[in-house]
Amino acid sequence: MKVSKALGILLLTVLLVSLPCQAATGNQGYAVYRDGVLGGLNWHTGIMVEPNSSNYGSAISHAPGTGSKTGYTSYNGFVNGNKYKGLFRPFKTMSTHERDLVVSTARYIAQKGIPYISTKMMIGNQNNGRDRFYPNDILNLRCDGVVEYCYEYNGIKVCGNDSCWDISKNSKAEIDMHSGLYRAFDPKEQAQQYMYQIGQFNEKP
Repeated sequence: MKVSKALGILLLTVLLVSLPCQAATGNQGYAVYRDGVLGGLNWHTGIMVEPNSSNYGSAISHAPGTGSKTGYTSYNGFVNGNKYKGLFRPFKTMSTHERDLVVSTARYIAQKGIPYISTKMMIGNQNNGRDRFYPNDILNLRCDGVVEYCYEYNGIKVCGNDSCWDISKNSKAEIDMHSGLYRAFDPKEQAQQYMYQIGQFNEKP
């Protein structure tokens, strides 16, 4: 009897541990964009970590800009007097589990307070002894780097070819692809060419 009871407790524990702690709802895990960068020539972006921006103050994880660090912001703080451009996702349709992973990554990035950089999407610690950049390996991020990393670290491609696209890979090819002046000012390009729009500019997320 004691063995059966112990076995039952063990099976229940395994079941509870295996259940997801949450399921993404609303706009969680999707990217938001607004204009107003470089005199209106470019856009700014971030990741929704809450279901909506109306009932939650710190709904968006982002890298605000020069002299700042990654963190949370409200919808009004994100738009900052500029024009909201809409809600986007990668071309791949994401499961709720994948969106959960994106949200978890975006939360970690916001809470870590990673310094901003303008000339690259991301700088990671190349001497980490691994072939990937884990979130705690990130040294600097730009706003579109936040979006790209949150998706691609979790296996969801944003841009690139089949063999070279993952910004979280610690390899010269991937690092070069996400660096340099030709990738220096492209949040707008990221949205318009590599993302699928699911919410319009006049629909507050």
